[in-house]
Amino acid sequence: MKKSILAVLLAAGSMPSIAQTTGMNQLGIPSDFTFRRNFTIELKNSNKVTVELADINDLSRLLNLDSLILKAYEDIQQLADTTSDPLSAVRFDLSCLEDGLTKIRSRKTTPTDSYYIKLKQETALLKTLQDSLVITGIIKHPAAPLEHKLNPDYPRYYRLTVSINRISDIPEILNGELNGKMNTLLQEHSGKWKQLAATENYALADDPSITAAVKRGHTIKSNDQLELNAGILLQNYQGYFTPAFNLKATLVLINKYRNREHAIGIAWQPTFAYTKNPDGKLSGFRNDFIEFSYKAWRLKNGERLENNGLNWNFSVGYLLKERGSIYTPSTFRIGLGGYQYRKSNLEAGLYFSDFFKKPTPTIRLSHTF
Repeated sequence: MKKSILAVLLAAGSMPSIAQTTGMNQLGIPSDFTFRRNFTIELKNSNKVTVELADINDLSRLLNLDSLILKAYEDIQQLADTTSDPLSAVRFDLSCLEDGLTKIRSRKTTPTDSYYIKLKQETALLKTLQDSLVITGIIKHPAAPLEHKLNPDYPRYYRLTVSINRISDIPEILNGELNGKMNTLLQEHSGKWKQLAATENYALADDPSITAAVKRGHTIKSNDQLELNAGILLQNYQGYFTPAFNLKATLVLINKYRNREHAIGIAWQPTFAYTKNPDGKLSGFRNDFIEFSYKAWRLKNGERLENNGLNWNFSVGYLLKERGSIYTPSTFRIGLGGYQYRKSNLEAGLYFSDFFKKPTPTIRLSHTF
């Protein structure tokens, strides 16, 4: 019988990590709470520490990661010894929130497949899943927030996720390196970030081992904003086909709870129509409309929930100047909602003239570039 020995797969590149399953509702954190910044500190042997913050000003209160992680490791060490399994990945969630009680949850994941490697005359069994320690706490007496519209009804939570090949290796990474990198992040987080060639992530220019999904670690839109875009409209008016261009400015406002987004827009729409003149020749005319619109979305974790499907946006367009006798003076249009798929929207509406007289139904397809 061949002798089997245990080996740890240090290069975890494409192997799944149990730390990736961290959710938004761990041991007491409200499900609608949003961490506004997310940074990852890459360490040797594919180990890493992820730092999630409610506000960037909380960074200065988490500079001594060695102490925080060591205290948490001491709290779970006895449990880690009892749940030791050379092949399974173990995850510990530890939190100390409003009630002051330290709560611990453990979870074990056993891989369904086994991987081996030949080492001379012996067969090595590989561990393919990393262990993880997730630490959640509250910044007590925090400084004034820098983030815009910060979760106003909740404390300033923070979360640290240590992803490591073996949970027992945690003391080996507490050698001052993490504290040094946190000081660099504090000083340079608003500085230059470079996009990594192999991924879509960004790395801090002063220390490429500090990475984030976007520059400066933002997880959602940081502020209200003004959006400018252009598009085309395919529509009808009575028996005419009236394509148009759409040049639009939209003010996007997010409420203080960051669970709803409002978009207020104004657009210039040069609209084209073609008719035959008295000589029977085809003539084209441009009629300019100005349109005001309003639309709202529900948000979850900064993402719109209704990007595709039925929407109830409202719009009012007014004819600025009539040309070609296609429209009557004072014509205006009301949009009544529609169906959206990605950047295209199919919308029903009504044209009116002379203050809600002579209603004419219409339908238009718009696409934004």
